[in-house]
Amino acid sequence: MMRKRYVPMSDGSVVDAETGEVNTAGFIAIHVPRQSSQFGQRFFMASQDATVTLAQRRHEFGMDGYAVLWYLLGRLDYENLIQMPQTEIAEALSMQPSHVSRAMKKLVDIGAIHKGPKVGGRAAYRLNPTLAWKGKPERHKDALKARMVAAKMSVVA
Repeated sequence: MMRKRYVPMSDGSVVDAETGEVNTAGFIAIHVPRQSSQFGQRFFMASQDATVTLAQRRHEFGMDGYAVLWYLLGRLDYENLIQMPQTEIAEALSMQPSHVSRAMKKLVDIGAIHKGPKVGGRAAYRLNPTLAWKGKPERHKDALKARMVAAKMSVVA
């Protein structure tokens, strides 16, 4: 694709730097293709402080819990929704389903994930938004406020 260089003039017109043609009829629309993320199609933002805290508290949820948490992070859906059968997690991690169930309960107990609404009759969870976020930044602020309200903490605007 050939790119043209235009030089803006003080009278609002633009000059094609290659041909010298002056455009005074209006504006020039330039389409800039959206840059893809260097992380690929799937990525999320994480709090470094929260990840350090989780690493320090790993004894509270064990290596199974740690593996399940990392798998959930890798499969995180928009606005931190987690909706996948525990049997799928168990199969992907070569774990017993009962170990996944126990790990999920421990992750709920320490506040890393929260029980969410049932989706299609199946339990769903949400990753704590103070740990990581997948979605629009402005919705992250809303999720943090909602989390504080649910935890009966004061929200300062």
